[in-house]
This record gives sequence, C-alpha cells and structure tokens, in this order.
Amino acid sequence: MHIPSHRSLIPTLADGCERGGAWAVWLAFDAIVVPTIRGADTLIEAGRLAAETDCPLLVLCSGHRIDSRRALSVLAEVPGLVRVTAVDYTSSHLSIEAADLLRFRTDEQPEALEGRNNDVSAKRNLALLVARMMGWEALLFLDDDVRDVPEEVRCERGGVLQRTWHALETHPAMEAVGWAFPGAREVGADPLGLSGAPRLSTSDNSMVCHAARLVGIEQDTFIGAGALAVRVGPATPFFPNVYNEDWLFLFDLVVRKAVALAGELTQLPYDPFEPPDTGFRQEFGDVLAEGLFRLLHEHGSLTDAEQVPYWRDVVAMRRALIDWILDRLQVPAARGSSKERATARRVQQRLGVARKRIRAEGLPEALAAYVRAWRQDVDTWSGVMTGLPELDHLDKALVWLGLDPHSR
Repeated sequence: MHIPSHRSLIPTLADGCERGGAWAVWLAFDAIVVPTIRGADTLIEAGRLAAETDCPLLVLCSGHRIDSRRALSVLAEVPGLVRVTAVDYTSSHLSIEAADLLRFRTDEQPEALEGRNNDVSAKRNLALLVARMMGWEALLFLDDDVRDVPEEVRCERGGVLQRTWHALETHPAMEAVGWAFPGAREVGADPLGLSGAPRLSTSDNSMVCHAARLVGIEQDTFIGAGALAVRVGPATPFFPNVYNEDWLFLFDLVVRKAVALAGELTQLPYDPFEPPDTGFRQEFGDVLAEGLFRLLHEHGSLTDAEQVPYWRDVVAMRRALIDWILDRLQVPAARGSSKERATARRVQQRLGVARKRIRAEGLPEALAAYVRAWRQDVDTWSGVMTGLPELDHLDKALVWLGLDPHSR
C-alpha cells in the first residue's frame, strides 16, 4: 500500500554522466531562478551561489514579507554578485498575453485547488517563458529555503554543479538534474520516534509521509524543484498549480529517462504537522503524485490513470496507509510519556484531517478528471513554448509578461 522510495526510477549523475576532464573555465547556467515569499535574508544562499558561479540571479517575489526592492537591498551585500533582477509577482500584474499563456484546464479542477494558496508553480512557469524568449538553454531553480550548499557542489572545478551543467549541455537525452532533501533521520531511539517531538524536520515529505516515518515505515525523499537544473526547450513541461507540482513537471522527464539525481541538499527546518489543515491542503496532490509514480514502478500506462478504477485502487491503498498509521499511534497516545501522548495525539488529529479528505465522495473521479485535464495542458504548453517572441534583454521579456523588473 506504500512505495517508500522512487529513486530507483532515475539514475544518479555519476551513473549517466562521466566525471573528470579539463575544466578550463566555469560553465555557467543562463540564470539561477528563485521564487520567494520569505524574508529577503533567505536569499543570501542563492546570492552567494550566483556570485561564485557568475550566474545572473532572477528573484520572483510575492507575499507580505518581501518585495523586489528589499530583495535587491539585501543582495547588494553579497560580495561579487553583480547581476540581479527582481520582480514583484501577482497574477493581476500579468499582461493579457501572459495571462492567456498561463491559463490551464487543471486550474478548473476545484478539488486540486481546495485550501491551496501558493503561487510557486506560476513563478516557475514564468521563468520558463522568459528562458524561451531569451534563448536561454539552462536554468537552475533554487528555493529560498535551501541552505549550506556544500563546497563540492558549488564551485569546484569538475564539481557537482559544473558536472550538472555539463550533463545538460552534452547529453542530448538529459533534460533535468535535481537534488533531494532528505534532512536528518528524524526517528529517534524510541520505537516510534515520538519522545523528542514535536521536532522540526528538513526532510522534503508530505505530512502523511512524515507520519509514516514516525511510526517506523521506511520513507525516502525524491528530487523536486527546490534545487533543479533544467535544460529549457520546446518539450520542457510546465508546473501545474497543485501540491507536488514539481513531481508532475518531472513525470514525463522520468518516463523518457531524461532526468538524473545529482545528490542531496539541506533546507530550512520546519514543522511538517503545522498548520493543522496541512493534510487537507496536501492530500489531493500527494495522492495524485504517488499514484502517477506508482504507474512507473508497475509499468502501467497513463491511459490507466485517466480512468476511475485505477484511482479507486490508489485511494483505497492510501486509506489503508493512513488507518494503519493511526492504529500504530493508539498506544503512545494512550499510555506513553506526557511528550509521547501530546505528540501522538497531535499527529492523530492531523491525520484525521487527511483521512477525511481521502474519504471524500467522488475523489477517484476527480483524480481521473485531473489527469485528463493535465495531459491536455501538457499538449497546449508545448505549443506555447514554440510560439513565443524572441527578445534580446531580460527586462524586455519581463515587461512583455506584464512584470516590472528591478535590476542592479
């Protein structure tokens, strides 16, 4: 009922792309792209990486904690960073042309949008449009919560980041290379890993997957757009507006064996069980992504995922998983130490919200309908990526999209 890891679906960078060679010059990405809603100080790591690799930095800001001018002010303190552009994004700022390009059938599926208040997919899609208009070939997406990028990744001649660029440039079949965020192993010495909780996590998993790890179920992490190098071309996919949007972006690349794992990075710690409605907001997208990747393990067809019976089976397995975790939490919730009882009951409450969502009437039908809409959007997006104007300056591309660039 649960597939603990999807890493077997993709090779590592070392498997598919040779190391070594004479690296006479640093081979730079066309841009590092950071979609951000956090405070401007969270951009320092991306700024340092852009300075060390001599890459332009494009920052897409939204939210009440940051704006483009504040971002530029903070990034001005990063030594060696000379090419930065920041914009303030809201969907109401988009030009008529851009709004039309970013209109998707999947946005008309209400079950996927329930409780979702997140614009990261739109920002990443805008970056892809900019890349196509500018003739850029290689982008590095980096989230603002990425921390402590190791030296062997950053700027070592022949190091991981340069080998990533080299893989995209020299291997025609390679379209993306990404990093996973496994974080520390949160399970402690106690059988359920609960005595020290609530504890913060740096593992990039959904709430249900974190709960599974707490009760001893094996749970890995997969690559995502938090740190993802992409070779941009007419067949580059788009990011749907749904939880796990990066898994849907990666799906077709995994199918055509065009993506590799570069390694592991660290992100800011967070509480995976907050806010209380996290399970409700994540569950549709988590079930969707896990169900789609299950197809690849079982050598199924996307045609299966467009049909309701497939999702009835997937939903039934998800219900069984959540019920099994809840059952494992009963003993510590009733007879554990005070910390164990408090933690187990909190996780039970969060899982109850997810359980209610997974038991909603019509969910298999909604998942099948979403897949059908998504496949139509994939075809439409391919046409979008081949029909954009060619522009010679980043500011021109951003203005064409309806955005107001600020640069230094």
